[in-house]
Amino acid sequence: MHVVPDREWTEKNFAKWFTKNKPEVVVSHHEEVLEWLARLKVKVPQETGFIHLNLPDTTGRMAGIYQNGHEVGAAAADFLVAMLHRNERGIPELPHTILVEGTWIDGKTLLARSNYGGSEYSKRKREEQLRPLETREMTKYQMPNTK
Repeated sequence: MHVVPDREWTEKNFAKWFTKNKPEVVVSHHEEVLEWLARLKVKVPQETGFIHLNLPDTTGRMAGIYQNGHEVGAAAADFLVAMLHRNERGIPELPHTILVEGTWIDGKTLLARSNYGGSEYSKRKREEQLRPLETREMTKYQMPNTK
């Protein structure tokens, strides 16, 4: 996986990286990557998928994670109201973390999982991982036959 710092996130740098690496999927929180892919004549999702890490909506226009902004706001408001009811003020002495999980949204920018073939190596590794444990190379772990 290649992570690009935001200050280097330009169309020119992306095009250079994309042409060199030809990834199956691009994961980003920058929606303009779809425009960059279009200018590179890349068919999304047929040639390369795109996953957005901070979807603006749940329409399915893009695949990715919807951060549930309304629920995040509601959880923050509930936390503040609870602090007021407990007569607490200022920054808590012991920080609290409130997690509102994001929701995966299937979208038009990603093919169904079964359509991403991957390399022969990754296919073999995936098949190995899916094979039941008892059929894997267990001989070195098996008890010797005492009969």
